[in-house]
Amino acid sequence: MRPTRAVAAAALLAGAALVIPAVTASAALPAGMTITTSATHDTSRPLREMAGLPTVIAPGHITIEPGRKHNITTPGAADPVQQKAATIPARARVIHNFAGLGLNFPHFTPDAIPPDTVGAAGLKQYMQWVNSSFVILDKRTGAVLLGPLTGNKLWVDFEGPCEKRNAGDPVVNYDRFAHRWVVQQFGGDASPYVECVAVSKTDDATGAWNRYQFTYKSFNDYPHAGVWSHSYLATYNMFGDSSESGTKACAMDRKAMLAGRAAKQVCFQLASSEPLLLPADADGTRIPGASEDAPFAGLLSIQGEGSATTGTGALAMYSMHVDWAHPTKSRLSKPAIVHGADYTIACLGYSFESRVTSACIPQPGPAAAGVGPLGLDALSDRLMFRLSWRKFADGHEALVATHTVDALPVAGAVRWYELRRVGTSPWRVQQQGSYLPDLDSRWMGSIAMDKNGGLAVGYSVSGPATFPSIRIAGRTAKDPAGQLSKETVIATGFGDQATASLIARWGDYSAMSVDPADDCTLWYTTEYMTEVGVFDWSTRIAAVRLPGC
Repeated sequence: MRPTRAVAAAALLAGAALVIPAVTASAALPAGMTITTSATHDTSRPLREMAGLPTVIAPGHITIEPGRKHNITTPGAADPVQQKAATIPARARVIHNFAGLGLNFPHFTPDAIPPDTVGAAGLKQYMQWVNSSFVILDKRTGAVLLGPLTGNKLWVDFEGPCEKRNAGDPVVNYDRFAHRWVVQQFGGDASPYVECVAVSKTDDATGAWNRYQFTYKSFNDYPHAGVWSHSYLATYNMFGDSSESGTKACAMDRKAMLAGRAAKQVCFQLASSEPLLLPADADGTRIPGASEDAPFAGLLSIQGEGSATTGTGALAMYSMHVDWAHPTKSRLSKPAIVHGADYTIACLGYSFESRVTSACIPQPGPAAAGVGPLGLDALSDRLMFRLSWRKFADGHEALVATHTVDALPVAGAVRWYELRRVGTSPWRVQQQGSYLPDLDSRWMGSIAMDKNGGLAVGYSVSGPATFPSIRIAGRTAKDPAGQLSKETVIATGFGDQATASLIARWGDYSAMSVDPADDCTLWYTTEYMTEVGVFDWSTRIAAVRLPGC
């Protein structure tokens, strides 16, 4: 999602990248389907060599995301799976907890709201990206291996919008089946609209990268990504061209990108009335089948067809079949409906156009602009990154996901799901819950599952007397279904985001990921506040482990 950004300095860059012509959409393809080839691709010099080279940084600006239409005016049903007390002892044992990019991090100054905090662990490193900057850390000590660097350092000599604009909205994944990093960054909200994707040559994020640029007719906002057997998956919230508005679901040729060859992309443009989707991101040691369809999921409530108006919570499950030998045979299924427990969407009735009632998460602190303590953005109309997938030894598959729901009289609670399927059976809800053990709001969550089926959910916490903070709740596979444990505190806030409602943005997303080295340790990163301010957020990077793993 486009950030509110402070003005940055400009510098000069020169260089060139290999240009590959795009394949135009064929009239014979199904409506909404396109097949393109990366407009540009190359293999970079080692990132550690590019780090000292000049880049161009465009001045920042303040923008507001165009609104998605909700048509929500009345409350929905009560939440039958709300967990109002945590009786299970805290399950998340902290292994590491160190500072990420943010206020007081050496050689770094926050320059955007929200930070879009994301990151993942590799075999030896942790890569964190906060909108327009990233850092590579030793995952055992938190020591800086490279950075902080502006995001466009990764695109030095690549030319194009990602190098020149450094627009943010980053995504970081780790391909544990090839031991490669996969990162994305969009080119911003001005034409040409592009998504830049880079795949590391090795498991060392400071080394060389295979780099790609894909182009679109509209603005590819709010990108999210996942790793699958045959493809790197992506979803976007498209704005602009009437033929390319709403969710776009894409698959990129993983095999070609691992090899550094020109890569095709298959995309399906959904109608603007369909939900904003997340792509599955595979965890564990069992890679999906070579031709297995890739899952995508979204909330039905944003169409007025789900919980917020009818009292029925539901997820829309899509599957994408991709055939890289014959890309025109690729297909995106019609959605299958997975019914969950009732809920009411948080910040009921909000609109992105006004940005007023969307800021319903309370926080303490002094009055701002004479209107009293202001709330934070719940962003409750969508599933939160990641949609984590895993396959177990007995053959069953699991997907875990989270989003924010209303929890009257509290503004927000974290709703989480474990979905399950066996063989060709449809996805169903195995367990679910809305975590609200006290009267503080919890939102902007991320969830992942370890190799034993244990879960950890990380999120932000805030309330009238609680400054924005970070906590994690967990559970083992043996704990009572639908119940999370008592919380583990990762960071305690000491200030609020004292800002105006037009920039009450918070987080946009956070990231819980699984360590590929042991398939047990769960890494979480998000923002919190250490003092009252606007461009004054901090982040933490924490690793936790659940009992028995």
